[in-house]
Amino acid sequence: MSESFQLRDSRSRTAQVAGKALDHVYFLLLLAASGLAYYFTIPAEDAVILFEYAKNLAERGMITYGGAPTPIEGATDFLWMVTIGLLKHLGVDEFASALAFNFLGGVAIYRMARSPGMPALVAASGVLAMPYLFSSLHGFSTLSFAAIYAGCLYLLLQRKAGLHLALLVLCLVRPDGVVWGIGVVALRLLEARTEGRLQVEAGRLFWQLVIPGLTYFAWRLWYFGEILPLPFLVKASGERDLLFFYRESMEAIGYALEPVLLSILFVRDRRRFVGRLLLLFLVPVFFYAAMRLEQNIGNRFLAPMFFGALVLLAAERSILAGLAFVLASILLAQKITLDTLLLMANSRNENIYYISRDLSALNGKMLVTEAGRLAYYSNWLAHDSWGLNTPEYAHELVDRGDLERGRYDLIVGHCDLAQLDAGRREVKAAPTRTWDNQCEVLMGYVGSSDYDLFLVPFVRVDGIPVLRGLKYELKTLLGIPAVKPVARAGKCRRHDVYAVSRSYRHAQALAAIIRSHGGIAHADRSRYQVFGRNCVLASG
Repeated sequence: MSESFQLRDSRSRTAQVAGKALDHVYFLLLLAASGLAYYFTIPAEDAVILFEYAKNLAERGMITYGGAPTPIEGATDFLWMVTIGLLKHLGVDEFASALAFNFLGGVAIYRMARSPGMPALVAASGVLAMPYLFSSLHGFSTLSFAAIYAGCLYLLLQRKAGLHLALLVLCLVRPDGVVWGIGVVALRLLEARTEGRLQVEAGRLFWQLVIPGLTYFAWRLWYFGEILPLPFLVKASGERDLLFFYRESMEAIGYALEPVLLSILFVRDRRRFVGRLLLLFLVPVFFYAAMRLEQNIGNRFLAPMFFGALVLLAAERSILAGLAFVLASILLAQKITLDTLLLMANSRNENIYYISRDLSALNGKMLVTEAGRLAYYSNWLAHDSWGLNTPEYAHELVDRGDLERGRYDLIVGHCDLAQLDAGRREVKAAPTRTWDNQCEVLMGYVGSSDYDLFLVPFVRVDGIPVLRGLKYELKTLLGIPAVKPVARAGKCRRHDVYAVSRSYRHAQALAAIIRSHGGIAHADRSRYQVFGRNCVLASG
């Protein structure tokens, strides 16, 4: 009997030591990933848009975009932006702040998920092997936002105080926190009714969440003059291909939802678990299916569903359910994970970053379809033609009259290059908001107005292959001798249109910058061939 007890005690101590060792390994891996991302990665386009708002808040004391003189509501991640802006004011780089907060989010998620029903290795894999980590390392608030949502579920399941205040933070970090919070509130109220304390819980809900939330909404309406954030207006518009929903959005939801449904087979109390899933995830599913999930890097909009399910399954204390869920999620999302990782790795080869930095030596006014890095790094007065950050183009599709009144020195468009030739005719705005209709207007205008047109490679002409480039950078960082790889020639590459106004006072200097980054004059047809929508093969 004594020997048996000692054996169990020895195994228990061994398991504890192994668990603590795995904790340390997880934290070090997460920290190393954050450090490598800061060193090797240029933040993603939409992440940099928020950095632009944070920079304006830190430097000008105003929430706005692109040097605009009035407040603009395009930074949907409000509290995220304010926090990064405050740290920017103190001298901390925006990207470094984002990575630090996401690191803390990854730590918090792991702590909440790790339980007798969710072994350390499974919980760690749920963070490290999923695309949500890599979207966070690309500058988005993915892990931070998901950690707050997971924290709300943790407080709900553990019946701890502070749930409504946590939900308030969730909603302030991102406005779609309201969508995720509805189910949490519904569950708490149902539990309170069962326990005979519904009135007390409703009072807490009213004073800790509803009143502060309405106060914030009233302030936001007064400050920005908009009922909804501009990205919500833009992403909810346009033609849907499945009744009220978007097919691509529903596919994105499926990647997160299907493993959750699979886990139902392995939990003990299926009725209770399914009831929780319906209350928590039904509203988000319908909401995101009706939204165009643009810039959904690493399927980041659905991260709360994955990590929320992780915390729910940890509470179920079914190792098999947690293992099946995480394994199925990893397998189903493996292509998204790889694509997101490669997008990060290739970001240092993207031309737009280097062009934007060079533009900072000039001053001007630009209109862009790619609204992040060009505005942030150039410090030009910038307008977003898609409307995510420019109110006048959020409510109505940009038209020729807008372009004439705008008198832009530079217009940059990620468009079908065939529209440049078709655009020699007079083009009017189409009634439906689509990317092609926007491009028809832009290309029609620059093709028939006083602009010099250039086709500029999205990836640097001297850009080196991703994996070989990473190998070289790592060796250099570690002080190991290495031969720098060279770019591959003769490849068809994406090119964007850069239109330079001939009346711009620095037109020659701007054209020289564009040429220095591989820009080809559109009129010089002998130097290139166009394949597909915007793939150009330069011939010299």
